[in-house]
Amino acid sequence: MKLVSLSDAFHMIDNIAGEFRIDVEKVELRDAVWRILAENITVDHDIPRYDRAAVDGVATKWKLISEASQGKPVILNLGSDESVKSVHMGEPLPEGFDVVLRWEHVRSQGEEIAVSKQFERWMNVDRRGSFFREGDFAMRRGRIIGPQDVALLSELGYSQVPVYRRVKASIISIGRELIHEKTRALGNDYAYVVASLLKSYGVEVNRINAIPDDVNEVENAVRNSLRDSDLILTLGRASMGVNDVIPRMIEDMKDVVKIFHGVAMYPGKPTGLVKTGEGKAWIILPGSILAALSATAILVRRLLRKMLDVCGPEPMVSVLLDEEILPKPGISRVVFLRLILEDESLVGEPLPKGVDNLFTLTYAQAYLVVEPGKYLRKGDRVLARLITGLAWPPHSWSSQYF
Repeated sequence: MKLVSLSDAFHMIDNIAGEFRIDVEKVELRDAVWRILAENITVDHDIPRYDRAAVDGVATKWKLISEASQGKPVILNLGSDESVKSVHMGEPLPEGFDVVLRWEHVRSQGEEIAVSKQFERWMNVDRRGSFFREGDFAMRRGRIIGPQDVALLSELGYSQVPVYRRVKASIISIGRELIHEKTRALGNDYAYVVASLLKSYGVEVNRINAIPDDVNEVENAVRNSLRDSDLILTLGRASMGVNDVIPRMIEDMKDVVKIFHGVAMYPGKPTGLVKTGEGKAWIILPGSILAALSATAILVRRLLRKMLDVCGPEPMVSVLLDEEILPKPGISRVVFLRLILEDESLVGEPLPKGVDNLFTLTYAQAYLVVEPGKYLRKGDRVLARLITGLAWPPHSWSSQYF
């Protein structure tokens, strides 16, 4: 197994992800939240469309009250004065009206309104086009649609929204020991860990199978999964041992192209990416759970983000390390962290090492990828990546991403 560096694996994923493009579909606006927008959104009219009241109150013309004072209040009459109108928030203002006074800022007795202080022109008014102007760029393709986005899409008339179809995946666990497992609630539980993580990335998991470590059976399972899946993940038997069938399969199958198999990261060395003859992506995951978790969070997530044009950064938080992290020469080290809030600071506690540690699996919320040979001190502030989710925040980010 020839190891590629993690940075080279990223480069290979970026180069080939375009060949695994996902179709676009339209969904009802009410069902679009957390889906990934498939086209840029441009505003086709001024928002608001007209000058409107930003609060409940009394609308009038500013010049009528511009000289009001405590000693010389201006009296307005709702009943007879056409330059005064009671308005509700969001209501368009009549032509020439340019200020709205909150009820609590005026004295009223019957239909008479007393204004006893000065107010700025356009106070409590949402001006036409003050939110968006016609032609403004509003949302970029690849944005994960958040709850806040529904109102703008509705304003723009999107009763249906173009989104990328959900990626469909199959997970095939390999190993005869999984077939008759009776001591666990789920005999193939590591596959369900990976499946649950994929679901946090918006992936639809079609099937989860456990297959004996037999080359023919595994190949049949992979080929069957290609019929209805965009992404096939095999879990286990991926290294160079006697029972590791995956390396032999890759060499023997004539209609697959190995992009890489073996990454210089720990845990997760036996991870691989293969392109099938059907143009689908086959991810080779190690059988140990922390290695599989590393590969899924770091490499599979990157592939999905590229396939779906996801914009914005991966989910990250700034943390203070509560212990040092020693370097690992020649290999990228994945360190899982438990996040703890201490004195209003978020602290990252490195969890025990290993590849099959259920304590670490249970408490891991984030991770660091430490470059080969890099030393991190206790108290260093670092950016840790959250394990779940495709982007952070999930619906909006800095102006360069929209």
